[in-house]
Amino acid sequence: MKFQRNLFLYLFFLLLTLLIAFWYMRTTNQPVGVAEEYHRIAVNALNAGNNEEAVTYASYVIARQPDYGPAYTTRGLAYQRMYKFDESIADLNRAIELGTTDVYTYYTRGLAYHSQENFDKALQDLDYVIHLKPDYAVAYQARGIVYYDRGDSPRALDDLNTAIQLAPDDADSYYGRALVYETMGQMDQALADYSRAIEINKTFGHAYYGRAFLYYELRDYEKAFSDVNLSIQYEPTNADHFLLRGLIYDARGDYARAAEDYGLAIDQNPRHEYAYYWRAIAYEALNKDTEAIRDFQKVLELTDNVERRRDVEERLRAIEVAP
Repeated sequence: MKFQRNLFLYLFFLLLTLLIAFWYMRTTNQPVGVAEEYHRIAVNALNAGNNEEAVTYASYVIARQPDYGPAYTTRGLAYQRMYKFDESIADLNRAIELGTTDVYTYYTRGLAYHSQENFDKALQDLDYVIHLKPDYAVAYQARGIVYYDRGDSPRALDDLNTAIQLAPDDADSYYGRALVYETMGQMDQALADYSRAIEINKTFGHAYYGRAFLYYELRDYEKAFSDVNLSIQYEPTNADHFLLRGLIYDARGDYARAAEDYGLAIDQNPRHEYAYYWRAIAYEALNKDTEAIRDFQKVLELTDNVERRRDVEERLRAIEVAP
């Protein structure tokens, strides 16, 4: 009888457990453990750079378990990397509403606000991250770049110095500090930091571009040309890199190759008004007035800069009255 009673109790509690599990699955539409499993897949996709796949799996989790905060953080980061900043901020806000305290959520939202040029909110989030985690180097790095974009070079320099002290092998911090030094007119320090960034990361296209542009401004065209070729090698879809190489050819008097590079810049970004502007000037030097007029007209279509519009209109009148 005792055995039968124990067996009955065992079966009773087993049935109760199954009923509770069944109720959970019905009310949440989510089998126990599946949210975590699919979220893990989303995180793995994100870490592998597969942002769209990360969004798909995170969305699957959210659809079945709408209160699962980590999925919003993951999808928010994926959206941020896809330049979908409104969607990113909405997801990160929801993660925070659900009680997420992970500093990375606030850090990512700060980056998204920065990308929208909402500098006040970006600083608010990054200040909070640094308050919670004062040794978080990338937060100082990010805040330094926000200050740089706001035109506050002293604060930018302070934060980037701190970032480098905390993580001396992070190439991005040296790159950011080089930008600040360049703005402050400290060209030797800027060159040293660009070079240090490249030493750490030999495929850092932006650092080669930054150093190339500085060499171009210093009229050291040989070094500028060498660096910009490497920037194009490592970032072949960046229109600005082709534009810079075109400017170097232009400075050397090779207008035909300059025009070709401006065209490559336009291929990457068909709305790049500077590429059209400089190609028009190169066409003028090559006595290709029809092509120059076409490009100048495109600049007028694209620009909202009053001085540039006035300059282009004067150039067009000069072409029209030329013999």
